[in-house]
Formats: sequence, C-alpha cells, structure tokens
Amino acid sequence: MPAGSPPATSGPAGTLVPRLPVLHPLRKNVPYWSLSSHVSSLRPTSVYLLARLLLLLATPSPYRRWLPHGITLLLSALVACLCYTPLLPINTRVVNVNGDAIKTVYSLVYYVQHGGGNYSNAMLYPYGEHINYYDLIPLVALLLRGIYLLVPMSPAAIIAGMNLALLLTLIGAPLVLFAVLRRLGLPAWVAIPAALVLVYLSPQQGRLTTHPSLFAPLVVPALWYGLMRMLEQPRQWRWPLAYVLVAVGAALMHTYFLLISGVLAGGSALALLLQDPLRTVRARLLPLLIGAVVPLGAFRIWLALTDHVADRPLNPYGTFVYTSRPSSIFLPSQGFWHNQIAAIHDWKLGPWEGFAYVGIPGVLVLLFSMWRFGQRLMRGQWQQLRRPMLPRPLRTALVAGVLALLLAMSFPFILPGGEALLIGPVKQFRALGRMAWLFYYVYTVYAVYYLYQLYRCLAWRHHTWAGAALLALSGLIWTSEAWENVRPVRDTLAQQTTAREYTADEYLRLLNYFGRQPTDFQAVLPLPWYCVGTDKLAIEAHGEVLRQSSRVMMNTGLPQAAVMMTRTSVGETLNLAQLLANPLLPRSLAAQLPSRKPFLLLVLRGAWLTPNEQSLLQRAKLLGEGWVANLYELPADSLVSSEPARALRQLAAAKGSMRRSADSLLWLNGSGTALYQSFDSLPANPGLFGRGALVAAGRPYDSFFTTVYEGAAPADTGRYEASIWIQATRAHGLGNFQAKTFDGQGQQQEHTYVNNALSTDIYHGWVRVAVPVHVRPDTRRLQLLVDNPDLAADELLIRPAGTDVFHHHGAVWLKNNFPLNSAR
Repeated sequence: MPAGSPPATSGPAGTLVPRLPVLHPLRKNVPYWSLSSHVSSLRPTSVYLLARLLLLLATPSPYRRWLPHGITLLLSALVACLCYTPLLPINTRVVNVNGDAIKTVYSLVYYVQHGGGNYSNAMLYPYGEHINYYDLIPLVALLLRGIYLLVPMSPAAIIAGMNLALLLTLIGAPLVLFAVLRRLGLPAWVAIPAALVLVYLSPQQGRLTTHPSLFAPLVVPALWYGLMRMLEQPRQWRWPLAYVLVAVGAALMHTYFLLISGVLAGGSALALLLQDPLRTVRARLLPLLIGAVVPLGAFRIWLALTDHVADRPLNPYGTFVYTSRPSSIFLPSQGFWHNQIAAIHDWKLGPWEGFAYVGIPGVLVLLFSMWRFGQRLMRGQWQQLRRPMLPRPLRTALVAGVLALLLAMSFPFILPGGEALLIGPVKQFRALGRMAWLFYYVYTVYAVYYLYQLYRCLAWRHHTWAGAALLALSGLIWTSEAWENVRPVRDTLAQQTTAREYTADEYLRLLNYFGRQPTDFQAVLPLPWYCVGTDKLAIEAHGEVLRQSSRVMMNTGLPQAAVMMTRTSVGETLNLAQLLANPLLPRSLAAQLPSRKPFLLLVLRGAWLTPNEQSLLQRAKLLGEGWVANLYELPADSLVSSEPARALRQLAAAKGSMRRSADSLLWLNGSGTALYQSFDSLPANPGLFGRGALVAAGRPYDSFFTTVYEGAAPADTGRYEASIWIQATRAHGLGNFQAKTFDGQGQQQEHTYVNNALSTDIYHGWVRVAVPVHVRPDTRRLQLLVDNPDLAADELLIRPAGTDVFHHHGAVWLKNNFPLNSAR
C-alpha cells in the first residue's frame, strides 16, 4: 500500500479493502490525512486553532455528526460578537442607562454585592423587596452572587458578568433552534441559516436594551426541544425533568417564561387529544401535563414560602392594553418593508409589548396556507384539517402557538363577561402581548418547513433551480428584516457609556472630600422622587435622576428610599411615599426607621421639584455640588414635621375671629366661599374617619365616572381648589379627578383634571387629591367627577385658593382638608 494511503479495513473473506478518502468539507479532493500534514505546518495562531478544530470535526468518527452543530455554534458566536460587540467583557457597556434597563442593572449589582437570599434592600427602603419583583434576572444574580462570595468583583465586573450571561443565551439560541429544525427533518444547509435568521428576527432582540430580564432568546427554543423529546420518548423521565428544570430556570429570569412554558406544554397536550386517538397518545399526555403543571406549582410554592407580603396589587394595569394585534404579528414595524407598506396604507401597529413580526416570507406562507385550508374546507377534508400532514412536534406546537397568540390578544377576556375568567394569577401577567413570542418561534419554524417542502416539490418536478431560488429569496428577505430588527438595538448599545465609566466613584470621592463616609447615612433619597410599581402611585422617574441615583447607590452601597419595581406592597409603598407628603400630614414611617442616621439626599440640578419636595429640601443641609446633582444631608428627625402643631396653635389663637360658613361647619381665615361634603350619611363603607363614604363600582378596566359634586358654583369668582380623599387600598387604581364649569346656558367653560396616582398626600391608606377650579363671573354650575371603577371617596372640600379653611370631624381637626391630628 502506498505511503500516505488511508488504513485498510477488513472485507469479505478476510481481504483487505482500502477505505475511501474522506474529503475535507471546504476543499475539493483533499483527503483529511493530507490536510493534517498541511495544518501541522501552520504556526500556533488563531487560524491554526480554527483549522485544527475544523479538521477534528471533519475527521471520520462517531462524533462527525456533530459537525453541523459545531458550525452553527461557531457562526452563532461570530454573529453575536459582531452584532453586539459592546456586550463583550472587554470594555463592556451598560445595556441602557435609562428606564427599566438601568433598574435591572443597578438592582443586580446591589444584590450581588450586598444581597443574598430571597430579599434585597436595593429599593423600597426600609422594607426591601423579594428578588422576583426587581427584574434583576434572579438566576444570573444568584450565580454572580455565588462567584462574588468566592472572588469579590467591582460593579463594572458584575455588569460585565451580566452582559456575558445575556450574550451566552443569544449564542446558544441558534444552536438549540437548529436542533429543533433538524428533528423536523430539515437538512443542515437549511437549518443552520434558518436558525440564525429566526433568532435575530425574534421580538426578544429589542428587549436587550429595554427589559434585559426578558431577553434570553434561548428559552423558547429550549422548551420546545424538550417538548419534542418528551413526545419522541414519552417513557423516559429525563425529558420531563429537563423540561421542568428549564421552565423553572427560565422563570428565575422572568416570570413570563413560566406562563409560556405552561401554554406550550398544555397546548400540546390539548393538540394530542384533538388530533390523535386517546389510546395512542395516553403515554405522551402525562409528561406533557407534568411540564405544564409542575413548574407553575413549584414556582408558586417558592413564592408562598419566601414572600411575606400580603397586599400586592390585585389588578395590575395593562391586561387589555399591552396586547397583540394581527398587525403586530404580520406587518413590519420598522425598516424598508414598513416604509413601503406605510406609503400605501397607514395602519395602527398596536402596543410595542405585543410585537412578534414573522417576516414577509412568513406572511406569504400564511396566505398560501389559508388558501390550502380553504380548499380542504370546501372539499370536506375534515381529517386533514384536524390532523395536518406535519411532524407531530410541529403540529402540536402549532396549536399551542395559536393558543398563545389568542391569549396575547386578550382572548377570551375581551368577550362580553370575559373579565370573570381573569382569576388572580392570570391577572398578574398584565402584558399578555409577550405570549406572542411562543407563536413567533413555532410559526416561523413552520414557515421554514413549508418553504422547504415547496422546494422539494419543485425539485421532484425537475424545477430545482426554481425551488432553490425560492429558498434563497426568502432567506435574503428574512436576513434583511433580521438586520433591521437588530440594528436599532446595536445602535442603542453603541451609544451607552462603558460600565467602568458608569460605576466610577465620583459621588464617593465627593463625600470623602467633605469628610463623610457612606456609613454616615442610612439610605439615598433622590429628588425628584419616583415611585412606580404598586399600580396605585405612578410617579415616573426623571431619566437623569434615575441614572444618578443608581450611580450613588453603586458608589456607596446605600439602598434607595424610592420605588421602581413591579407589584410592590401597597401598604409599604404608601408608607414610604408619605415621607414626601404635605408638611401638614403626619409621617408614620419617620418613627419606624431602623436607624436615626440622616438620609443622603440626591437632588438633580435644575430639576423642577414639587412643593412637597421643596419643603423636604429646605430641611436638608448641602454637602457638596456635583456636575449633574448635589448631595444634601437630611436628618431623620426632620421628617417629623412641626406644621400640624403650628396649625393647631394658629386655630386656637384665631378661631374666635375667623369667619364661619353658612352651615357653621367651616372656619375661614380669609375671603371667599367654601363648600364641604362629609358623606357621613352614606353608610355603605367606613370612611376616612370611620363613618360613611361615597362608594361606587363599575365595570372593571373601563372608564367609570362618579359624580362627587354637581350643583351651584361658588358665588365669588376667582381660583378655587377642590380636594377629596380616595381610598388607595381597594382592588383597582386611583383613577383621576376632574372639574367642569358651565355657564347659565349649560355650555361647558373649562375642564381640568389631575392624575390621582401622582399624589403623595397619604393618611392611613387614603390619598388626598386636588383639582384647580376657575370660577368666572358667568359661571353658574360646577361638576366634580372621579374616573375610577372601584371608588371609595370621602371629605370633599371646595375652597378659595388663597384662603385657609378649618373644619373638624369628631376629634380630628383639618386645615385645607389635611388632618392635623389623628383619632386612630
């Protein structure tokens, strides 16, 4: 046998048969043993290592079947690093320094450095919050926390670790989706590019810079792959166990993945019952039911054992708002194709939360599939309609995907009486449009499968080039749309600051310059203050104060006395917000603080502050001025206001000289006319001071207006304030307070309203809201309304804007509708 020939193998009758040379996949007619000598001559560079890896993959062995997987993984890593270079650990960037993204970043950093367990004190000081409600990607946070305990890391290194974890979920997604496509019978040359394109076209790409905890494009393909294996090997319990572990792990990234896993497994079980005889699918139903129920049960048990809060919001806002529409799925939302279609007809895309665009080829496949469906419907081919000629994992997942899409469109809750189906756990998933992600993955895989079957059909009819052109054109269109989907995210990442710059210890050095240490304070209180998360108060964060307060927190390790989370405790949030209440109101939290150390007040330079915030700032002492924000020291004792006692002394001294109202219920320290309604005669509900209150209930999730006053306008012209107390502990939000004035002919003159969720004037679970009223000389009638489907209101006062009005309710005296003392 010539030198350099391949080794011989045993043939029939003991003869030796030379083995045929295995050709290298990238070079024609070059046997792998010849290539080996050439590779060995290369220098040990990256090219050498890559060549050795390709040679290993090309070597004939039992492992050669993993060659396509290796190519997919290499291409996925290459594309991910090229598209999202700022996520790489070297000089990594913050995913976004605005909105929910930066909240995720600094909550995770704080937990890794100062947390541990199921609770974190990063926000909602002094109570803290369960890690499930921070959006801090608990699974990643727990892993990084474990590493931190072994090897302490800087905040920049923790951010780099988070970015690397997100990048790994992106790199792994095409590999798992490739495995899904291969199990459906698609060849590698179709599955590899399809897996890459579909991952980068997915709606989760946009979450990287908005909601990083929802990014993880690996999750849905991994769940589907596990479901495929359960269907193929129903008697092997490793696959239901793997599905449960993936679902629970995904839920520890974000709870919405838990609902997706349940719909995928439960919908597939329903599809089996509909499409196959029960005797043939009985063995497969149990693993699917385990996959649908066990992760949900395990997650609920974990929360029940670790979450002590009992008053989380029952009806989070958005159930009928953050949904999908057909245009959100089948029409492009950006890029070239969007502009072309928009030039023909401008359509409403719907909320961004519901976007799950399937691409132009996906739309064309839908049209062709609907045509075929109509044909079979007209021919009465019911069996093929019930059980399509598709692989079992695909046809069952399609049913689950359609169910997920209907849920994303709030079906059946949008039907008459459908609100009754919104039971407690379902209501907590307020952004149902995210369920369209499951439909996206299943349907786009179906579209790829359909196009490949068309290619095979054309090839069978000797039109191979037409089939190849169809696949190539579809791939090019999908690739261009994927790029349009990724480019805005890539551009946003490129504009962000690096983690090292963002976590620079500017505020720590400022404190040290003035002789202070972080341990001198108990928490950071940012101004303008923000509070988002209870669905009662919705005081949005000014972008810059959110950035600077997070930097102070990472510099000093101090928690924040502010809220930007989801489903936080109503009572705890109201207690914290009371620190920002009018000085006339008592602050119950001031006496319950765990420390008497001062607060570190962070005040954004040039920002507009509310009167309550200005009152708080006047009691603070300036420590130092920064480029963007100033630092103040706010003594804890200064939170106990002396204004109520001063107002009571004012009343005692001037009560005899004050003017009484016509009904003798009010004392006025000035001119003008005041109107008052106590609602004590209404026994429907305990009021602010234990007696009656105005209660009204309408259809949930709809506007429902309750008239709290309608009658003659005050006799004197000028500016008035109408204030009322609204109970904040009821099932729904606070709504808004509106005032309308009319002339003698009934024509409306002015209409003003305020958002009740912006008020921080809180007293024993009630919120005081006030709306300005302008009474003109020709104003004859005034109407006051509250838009709230679940209203309990009490203590209505209409007073001249410049006049102090006193009245009492039992032993409680009120000034301008603010209680000065407490009877409780």
